[in-house]
This record gives sequence, structure tokens and C-alpha cells, in this order.
Amino acid sequence: MRLRHLPKVVIKIQRAWRDASGKAYYQKLKYTASDIFVYNKERRRDTILLRYKGDYIKAKGGSLNRAIAKKYQEKKIMFAAKVKKLNPKFKVQNRVLIVSESSLYNVGGMTGNKIQRRIPFSNIESISLSPYSDNIFIVNVQNEHAYTFITPKKIEVISIIYDLMKENLQKTLTINFSDNIDYIRDKGKNGSMKFKKDPKLKSVKMKSSGSTLTVTVPVSLYKLYN
Repeated sequence: MRLRHLPKVVIKIQRAWRDASGKAYYQKLKYTASDIFVYNKERRRDTILLRYKGDYIKAKGGSLNRAIAKKYQEKKIMFAAKVKKLNPKFKVQNRVLIVSESSLYNVGGMTGNKIQRRIPFSNIESISLSPYSDNIFIVNVQNEHAYTFITPKKIEVISIIYDLMKENLQKTLTINFSDNIDYIRDKGKNGSMKFKKDPKLKSVKMKSSGSTLTVTVPVSLYKLYN
């Protein structure tokens, strides 16, 4: 009887170990995030105590996980969440952002689960974001146009990319904080984002004019990270 139940016991132990090691990784990630963002990025009060857990859509073991593993031999998902993406015309699109151990995936399409772009970490030149409390970050890609994402989980996902690039590529990801960001908006087309604060606002406002997007942000906490 005991031998018959042994495999189930082993599986439970393995799951518990994976859960514990995963929680330890994301807790450790808080220190990486602190090193990157302290005094560089303002925080909103409702984000101070956010817990990191990586997979917010139960992607691990799902169809996207299997598709990535089959096509790119990347089995481990480090981050997965629904996000917003700004296209070259500054239109907001719904997307899923997935980070494996070596690549970033932009997932969307009509069905919402089509891998539209894979960006290997080795092709990422830098990440740009404002010093304010908005949720925008721009991934600058070598020999391609940049990708602009919007998510309240920006600090977590950027910290994961930073950590994995350092560990797997021995490369330090360049992260730039500025209220005036120039980037490649589309193929052969440059763009810019200008950020400013308005104490009267309660939420972020975006307004485009030509190749420039102006982002107005409410006043938030000072550049502290807990």
C-alpha cells in the first residue's frame, strides 16, 4: 500500500519544492528591483506592497507554453501577463507579454494567443521609461523598431529581464530614465515621448501629435521603493 502511494507523495514533494523555490526567486527579485528603481522611478501608493509571482495568467503548462517550447525550445516561463501595447500610431492594443529564460514574446492577434514577435534578449539594446509613476516602458531592439508596453507590473518584468540577461548573457541591461525619450517608432520612423506631471490629474493622460506622444502623469510618491 505504501509503495503504491509513493509516486503521488513524490509528486507532491516536487510541486512543493518548485513552489517554494519560485517564491524565493521572486522575493529575491525585489532586491534587484530596488537596486534599479530606487530614487529613479516614482511609485503610486497602491503599488508599494505588490507581490511578484511571475505568471498572472496561468501560462505555465498551457498552450502558449507548449508552443514556445516546441518552436523555440524554451520551456520555462518567467513572466506572463495581460498588458497594453502602443502601436506606431500610438493606438492602444491588448496583448499578452511573456518572458522566457532567453526571450520576450509579444502575443496577440485575432484569437489573442498568436505569437506576433519574439525578441531574444541578445537583441535588446536598452529599456527606456520615465522617472514618474506612469506604467509605460519602451524596449529598444537592435535593427528593429521599439516596442512600447503599458503595465502596472513594469518593475517586475524589467527586473526579470535585467536579472536573466545578467545571469545568462553576462550582459548588463541598460535602463534609461528620462522625461523626454526618443526612439524608433516604426521602420525608418523616429518618435518621441514627452512626460510631465500635473497635480490636478487623478490618472495618466496621453495625447499624440504627429510623431510625438505627450504623457501627463499625476503627482505621486517620491522616488522610493519598498
